[in-house]
Amino acid sequence: MPIRCPRCSTPPPFDPFLCTTCGEHLLTYLDEPLGPGTGVRPDGMADGVAVRAAGGRVPPPYRAGPAPGLEPGQPVGPAPARQPDNTGPVILKLLFGLFVALVLFSEQNVGGLLFLAVVVFALVRWPRARLLPFAMILVATAATIWVAAELVDEIDSPRLFATPTPTPNRAATSTAITIAGTPTLAPAARTATATVVAGDNRVKLSRARARWLRGDNAAALAELNDALTLIPGLGETYNLRALVRIAAGDYEGAAADAERAVAAQSNLVHRDTRGYALLKLRRYDAAASEYDTVLSEPRRDAYVAAYLGRGIARTALGRLLEARSDLERGLRLLPDTDPDPQLADLEPLARRALDSLAPSAGSPSPAASPVASPVASPIAVGTPTP
Repeated sequence: MPIRCPRCSTPPPFDPFLCTTCGEHLLTYLDEPLGPGTGVRPDGMADGVAVRAAGGRVPPPYRAGPAPGLEPGQPVGPAPARQPDNTGPVILKLLFGLFVALVLFSEQNVGGLLFLAVVVFALVRWPRARLLPFAMILVATAATIWVAAELVDEIDSPRLFATPTPTPNRAATSTAITIAGTPTLAPAARTATATVVAGDNRVKLSRARARWLRGDNAAALAELNDALTLIPGLGETYNLRALVRIAAGDYEGAAADAERAVAAQSNLVHRDTRGYALLKLRRYDAAASEYDTVLSEPRRDAYVAAYLGRGIARTALGRLLEARSDLERGLRLLPDTDPDPQLADLEPLARRALDSLAPSAGSPSPAASPVASPVASPIAVGTPTP
């Protein structure tokens, strides 16, 4: 039931504290301890019609409860506008900032934490910023932090700030001092250093192979020796140095390098090189056995040098039928193979051995005396002595 004025029984239209018809107080105030009307009523308020007749103005005689800052007779202005509720955009901006920070944190931990601090500062400092400009600023800030972190990672900071190795004071004591430890690189710096060393080693191997193909064996050996100082014990480096040493006539050194290559990484390429070195040392039985292992794989047609080398070794061992098969197959595959000094060395020996396998009329079979026949040792013809 609506409240009515106790004096004129009129329901107040908008003011629950004052009847706009007769001016009666509807609630008890501090200056009316015994209820409405018990206080001293100002003069001129006997007739409450004055409030309505004032046209929305507070009657000048009435001074009981004017609005703060209003003078008597001043029109009552509209109520101040309510501040817009900005809770939704703030939550959206916060969620967007957290998403960008999570993406950045997945790559750069420090960068992600720094970006979170920037998001919190921006939300506190500019809570009413529009969503789209705010998001663009956050993306630009994240990109800047990302680029800065990448640049910092590229700097070799451990080299700049590493603690120097302590030097023992030999004058202070006659006892030998053992240094407890030396500074080590951080994992990221070790990875970067290993990548640089591997790249330098790959460049030196490429240069050495190019010089070997051109016949510049001395320069190729120098590059390979430098490569072994960068990454010692690499099988690929030993394998290429064995081939270069064979081209230079150092068969014993080539065999030693081929053994090291197989010990470091036993694959078909390295075993083919070891068979080639054994062939040049005239250890035909061991060379043929090594070539058997290489040509036992399904992709044996890729190893043309192995067919030629095994055919030459089998010719020297007197296994003429098997030698003919290997020599013919190797020479048939040779035109489709990239040339190199190894094939250039084996091709004339293989052709000479194949030509000598055809028996002439009235001559004994080559298999009758494999040791005395020149065919039995085709590598010895025109081959430099190690």
